[in-house]
Amino acid sequence: MLLRSLELLVAQLAELGRPIVPALSPGISAARVESALGGSVPDDVVAWFGWCNGVEYLDGQTQDDANLIPGYAPCHSLRLLSSERRTLVTLFSVWTGFR
Repeated sequence: MLLRSLELLVAQLAELGRPIVPALSPGISAARVESALGGSVPDDVVAWFGWCNGVEYLDGQTQDDANLIPGYAPCHSLRLLSSERRTLVTLFSVWTGFR
């Protein structure tokens, strides 16, 4: 369900001509997600980073170009987020109902 929602989101972003779409970084393996976050993580966290591992920063890119949604911070890579495991897991539990 999460992956389908993410696919729909990207389709909408592409339709709107958002410059982030071609800058989305490819996903990473479940093993890399678990290694970076210290073991067992919610399936939706693994799915998210398996789908997309942040945003590539390109020459000439503005902050708005890197925003998934205008006015919001960019999607960070797992490398940048790994030190924030507790916050990340908490956010996903709120978003997905995972406890």
